Amino acid sequence: MNLALLPRRNLGAHGPSLPRLGLGGHTFLKRFGGRGRAEMETLLKLLAQARGLGLNHVDVTYDEERELLGRLLKDLGPRESWVLSSWAQAKQTPDGAAVEREAERALKQMGLERLDLLYLEVDLRDDHARALERLKAAGKIGGAGLLGAERALAAGPERIDFAVAVFNYFRADAAGTLAALKARGLGTLGAEPLGRGRFLAEDPARAPARVAALLRYALSQPFLDAVLVTMRTPEELGANAAVACEARPFGDEDRLALEGCRGYEIPFEPWN
Repeated sequence: MNLALLPRRNLGAHGPSLPRLGLGGHTFLKRFGGRGRAEMETLLKLLAQARGLGLNHVDVTYDEERELLGRLLKDLGPRESWVLSSWAQAKQTPDGAAVEREAERALKQMGLERLDLLYLEVDLRDDHARALERLKAAGKIGGAGLLGAERALAAGPERIDFAVAVFNYFRADAAGTLAALKARGLGTLGAEPLGRGRFLAEDPARAPARVAALLRYALSQPFLDAVLVTMRTPEELGANAAVACEARPFGDEDRLALEGCRGYEIPFEPWN
């Protein structure tokens, strides 16, 4: 298996080419999923390994993630070799003017002149849409999207380019909406395929097999262009990339691996 050839898809009808597996921004949080963040040297190694595997899409959300990624990017070669995306939280984007301020703030935090993909956590109004168009026209962002399949469908392909939605084996209710978005030419990114770590914490001994099964489930969906996964170590990245490179679809062996997993029934705090 040649891990340098991660499969890729275009994000929707007009978006950039992305690896099917993207690096989620919680990789850079100080604590996530019950584990601490890796040291800077390890994070640099992880990102260099990712790029070598063709995994060049990195997504960030919180200030801590953006700022750390900005520092790391200075040591990782040409900016053009990466596809960078960021979620703008609802509290930061109540109106169009705030959308533009938040985009500028994200660019400054990451030391960028242009962000490839920006997505909002709002029900899109006309002032939001106009702000996104101004940012595109100014070359500040490449594509504009929304967090949430239903709100993306309501916005439509005339005003956004892609959607990001929680989708996994235990929370697959967005499948129909994601398929409808795909049919309309919008790009689709699946978030939380591992449930922010909750599906793994209850039985660490079975975690590797469950990770593979959960990733295979998300990657087997024809309506998902790519999935975003938090990966804390180079070893995790290598194992997940191996799954993404497989041609094998989700099947009975994977269902067996997930048997007994209680999923969302168990209280879980990912930030500890």
